[in-house]
Amino acid sequence: MISVKSIADPINKLDGRRILITRYHPRNLETGGKIYLPSLDITVWIKELSPSHELIQKRKSKQITKNQFKELFKQELMSELNKEKTESCLRTIKSMEFYDDNVVLLTFPLDIHGSIVKQMVLDTKIQVVIDGNVASI
Repeated sequence: MISVKSIADPINKLDGRRILITRYHPRNLETGGKIYLPSLDITVWIKELSPSHELIQKRKSKQITKNQFKELFKQELMSELNKEKTESCLRTIKSMEFYDDNVVLLTFPLDIHGSIVKQMVLDTKIQVVIDGNVASI
């Protein structure tokens, strides 16, 4: 199972693999007026599955809508420059889900790209060997 959580959410022992998909590594977070440094227990950081700095800034400054952001983000990931790396990262996460069951994609609070990456992973096909037979999942 793949889920999406904020890095501010508490760690759950059932999370399984915890994959950070942010452009920048988290530092101090502010929640409720208090600043803390999260202990993220990250399995791997895949910043290639996060929006570009430019796209993040356009969304934060409200130059683009949520729907425009989603489309532009998908275009970024599947551009000629990024497609091969994106597909490799998606297959890696799909494999983790197959072999380890639970995978959590970690984003910053209020980021919307996690659900897009999750759907892309779910749509990704990989080949695995089960009982000596190759299966496509």
